[in-house]
Amino acid sequence: MIRARALCLLRAKLEAAITEAEERGEMAVRDARAKVEELEAALNKAKGDMARQLREYQELMNVKLALDIEIATYRKLLEGEESRLSGDGVGSVNISVVNTSAGGHSSAGGFGYGGGFSLGSGMGSGGLGFSTGGGSGATKSYSVTTSSTRRSVRN
Repeated sequence: MIRARALCLLRAKLEAAITEAEERGEMAVRDARAKVEELEAALNKAKGDMARQLREYQELMNVKLALDIEIATYRKLLEGEESRLSGDGVGSVNISVVNTSAGGHSSAGGFGYGGGFSLGSGMGSGGLGFSTGGGSGATKSYSVTTSSTRRSVRN
């Protein structure tokens, strides 16, 4: 009888230990799920921030490209004007800006970036050309050309 009572007490202690272990396990699972949800929310926020920063970066790169184009255009114009004033005989300077659009507006959230730059010069002539393109299908081309005829300067 004492042995049976001791076994009953042992059984009760073991059942209590099992119940306590199950509760701790369930609590650990709940904590882990909460942590996973918290990390997923942080990941989604980071992805959103990264997408926003990428859009801002692309906008800044487009502005930088436009400014680089403008600087190069003015530099080429200044070189042509300096040549003309020094008597090198540079004649006219032509500047053209061409806007082209590939059919309609884009409402997609994607962005594209592309651009080109060329600078050429030869005997008495020089050229400068740029083109920019974005994700909307619009392309803008810039070109500056100078042409010259040799003029002799006599005193």
